[in-house]
Amino acid sequence: MQEMKQLLFRVDEQELKTVEQYTGIMRGSHNYLCLMFDFGREWEGYKKVVSVKDVEGNEYNDIITKSGVLLPKKVTGTSRLYVTVYGRKGESTVQTNTVTIEQL
Repeated sequence: MQEMKQLLFRVDEQELKTVEQYTGIMRGSHNYLCLMFDFGREWEGYKKVVSVKDVEGNEYNDIITKSGVLLPKKVTGTSRLYVTVYGRKGESTVQTNTVTIEQL
């Protein structure tokens, strides 16, 4: 099985942040970067989706699972990735801030 680079994020209320600073990520690394999330208790019961956009406006949305979200070629070819998390529970919807990941 191919080894993946995990990018870890923490979500507390509506604040999304990286667990550590990521450097040396090369653009075009598709099916290699895996976004992993650690959610605070306030997210219990929410269906969670991540939205990843690149600087050209290409967007990839996926349901967040325990195994993470593997990024496809569609969004990994530019110098930056913009990551936002959305949640929905019943009629309630929540959105985080957007985190930027730089790529070389």
